[in-house]
Parts: sequence; C-alpha cells; structure tokens
Amino acid sequence: MYIGDFMEYEKFDDSISKTIREALEKGNLVIGFKESLKNMVDDKVKMVYIVSNAKSDNLALFEHYVKTGEKRISFLDITNDKLGVVCKKPFNVSCVAILKEE
Repeated sequence: MYIGDFMEYEKFDDSISKTIREALEKGNLVIGFKESLKNMVDDKVKMVYIVSNAKSDNLALFEHYVKTGEKRISFLDITNDKLGVVCKKPFNVSCVAILKEE
C-alpha cells in the first residue's frame, strides 16, 4: 500500500503560515524529515507539515504514522520552494515540525 493513498491535502492559508512563522521565531520549529521524525518518535511534536512535492522515500519515513491515522501530520497543497520562503530559508523545505512548548 502506498502512503499516497492516505494523504489528504490541506489548503495552505495565512493561519498556517502564521503558525509556522511564530514557531520559527520562538525556536520551536524543526526543519527536515529526519529531525521531524526523531522529534515525533520522542513525542515532542505538536504538528508536522509536509509539502505536496515531497519525495516518496522521505514520505516513507512517516508511513506508519499516516497509516495509523496520526492527527499531527498535515499534507499541504504547496511545494517545497514556497515552504522554504515561509521559513525564511534560501533553500527548499519539504517538511517542518512544530515542537510542543515545554
């Protein structure tokens, strides 16, 4: 079974952009699939956002969580170049995780 069978894209809007930017300013944003997954396994993640053009091998890292109906993962209808701009990075970003506040 392919992870794409479980994906439903969420409309990227100003509230999601604001949430990501606020987490970035507070230092509660993790960028990248491996770091996001590591923090998810450690139950430190409030929300994970994954872009529409993420590579399938990276998506496979989250396959277990998606198949079990994990509610902390959102697939966005934007591409990695736009998420990079939202995160104020000079490179493409395919996945970010917002960490729980301690």
